[in-house]
Amino acid sequence: RSKKIILNKNVGKINLNTGPMAISGSTRMQASTIIMAVIGYALLHDKKDINGETDKLTDCYKKSGPVFLNRFIKREADLYKNNKYIIYLTKNYPMTILTDTTERSPTFNLHPFENKFDSPVKPSLSYICVTNSRNSKSAWKAILKRNPRPLEWEGLRNIADTGYLYGFDFSRRALNIRKKYIRETDLHYFSINGKRGCINFSLDDTRHKLDMGKTGLLTENLVLKMLLNIHSTLVMGLMGRYSGNIMTWVRPTNYKLIDRSVRYIIYILSQKGLENISYRYVTENLFEELDRYTEYESIINKVVKNILGKI
Repeated sequence: RSKKIILNKNVGKINLNTGPMAISGSTRMQASTIIMAVIGYALLHDKKDINGETDKLTDCYKKSGPVFLNRFIKREADLYKNNKYIIYLTKNYPMTILTDTTERSPTFNLHPFENKFDSPVKPSLSYICVTNSRNSKSAWKAILKRNPRPLEWEGLRNIADTGYLYGFDFSRRALNIRKKYIRETDLHYFSINGKRGCINFSLDDTRHKLDMGKTGLLTENLVLKMLLNIHSTLVMGLMGRYSGNIMTWVRPTNYKLIDRSVRYIIYILSQKGLENISYRYVTENLFEELDRYTEYESIINKVVKNILGKI
């Protein structure tokens, strides 16, 4: 399908090359940001305005001075290392914050957001609360800007239907719900909200006011997305969840991630001087560990260690 589009002379093509990826295979960052920008520009701006909007985005990002994130990165990582939990509080940016926090789970092998129908309920390191929503239904509407449309198919009950979706309660009730299984002294609140052309960040005693000027909703969310991607990636770095730019803690839950894990293992082994290890041999060793590993360990590092021990 891609080839047909590329070769079709009647279709205008735009080069969306992102350059080297900060974290190998992590499409949650560069690739998804590009997609968000292109779709947003197509929907909200005339073709002649797009260059001006991209220049505005570049300038706004540079002026944001991402170095201010250092204090927030260190604080959040320290909280997790000390078995504490965070709730992200927002009124203005629920979708942008949700997409960043949920993507941490498969990328860095973290326990995903808990659902009230889980038994037992095991809390994730972070959660999100849309503070101006009174219940789960209104929170999801605030996130999507419409009512959700889950899959009501037979065989997907309690997996992808409406009832299960609303079990992820991101409304202000989440504050009290989390206190049922997390001590209040272990809960910390990271507020990210917009007001009068500024984005205000607040985590415990760490605060920052980011002047966005008259950028518009799309540019504002794009800049925030990039800042949050930097933030969460470096938080995970301080927790040792990748090595170099290799996602050594990736959770191989589907064929794509299994393939990625195998290729990472082969790469790491080659860096250790072990060349010509076959893809099949590594895959067999990976599957031997799939049923035994936990979220508290890196399956990639474990398989590398096992293979080195065998050879």
